[in-house]
Amino acid sequence: MSDPKITDNDAGEITATVSGREVRGWSYKDDAERRTKMLMAHEFADGWFQAPASHWNAAIMMAAKRPRKPTMKHRASALWKAFAR
Repeated sequence: MSDPKITDNDAGEITATVSGREVRGWSYKDDAERRTKMLMAHEFADGWFQAPASHWNAAIMMAAKRPRKPTMKHRASALWKAFAR
């Protein structure tokens, strides 16, 4: 997957596209708003691969944790549920 390409059509729209498909868009009315939205678009492009990487790192860390042995409270709760049926 490639990096997002930021395009301003000079008609009030800024788009971020990846492999030719639009993934995000911003609209603006005046030059001051255009500058703000262009900064937002570039921050979106800068963080494109950072979010998935942090997501996968967290998933790997959680999967690496070993399951805990049930505590007495959990065991008692499971017994209570078994007999309550």
